[in-house]
Amino acid sequence: MTISRVASYFISTPIYYVNSKPHIGHLYSSLLADTIARWQIVKHRPAPKIIFSTGTDEHGLKIERAATATQLTPLEFCNQVSKTFRTMFDQSSIQYTDYIRTTDKKHCQAVQHVWQELLKRNLIYKGSYQGWYSVQDECFVSEDEIIKDQTGQTKLKETDRPVEWTEEKNYMFKLSLFHERIEQWITDKKPLFPIKYNKLALLQLNELQKQGDISISREAKRLSWGIQVRNIFHQLYN
Repeated sequence: MTISRVASYFISTPIYYVNSKPHIGHLYSSLLADTIARWQIVKHRPAPKIIFSTGTDEHGLKIERAATATQLTPLEFCNQVSKTFRTMFDQSSIQYTDYIRTTDKKHCQAVQHVWQELLKRNLIYKGSYQGWYSVQDECFVSEDEIIKDQTGQTKLKETDRPVEWTEEKNYMFKLSLFHERIEQWITDKKPLFPIKYNKLALLQLNELQKQGDISISREAKRLSWGIQVRNIFHQLYN
């Protein structure tokens, strides 16, 4: 008797940010993922086990501000916009198996669990952080990524989006401990395809190295719309 091993695949789109309704770019990415999932089903016999994950990213200052502008609570705003993404997927016959919302209870519990594990392993610490912050990109940026326009406003070079100078005490992840290992892994294994993207990943890693450890929380008084971490007045926006 021959036992056939069932192939298994995990396929994921980005989780789409819900600061506004879906557009053609979101649909394009989702159709690519759906095509890959369908091809694996056609290609393999017996049919493979496939987890096809998509969904929406629903925390952060940008969403908080977008909700305020529409006179909705952040959750009401996220419910409305996330529904438009799901409708787009269903109308386009995109056959996802898992739809993630970062406001879902199970996601929040997973983030809180990971936080506690990082604490146990001494991989996060509270530190002072200051720098230019892009609300639209939800990240801090380095000095060489910004310019001042003719009016004196500070903006990102690539996108022309405004940035704000921010000084606060945040929790930091010790990314610096892993730079060398990650660099060696990308260099040796070349895990990305097309191959040219491995070089791009190394360049991005070097940029991160210049910034040192990364901020992974914001004070609750500055950001109310995030995942609450137990016993501290900070929010995560994962």
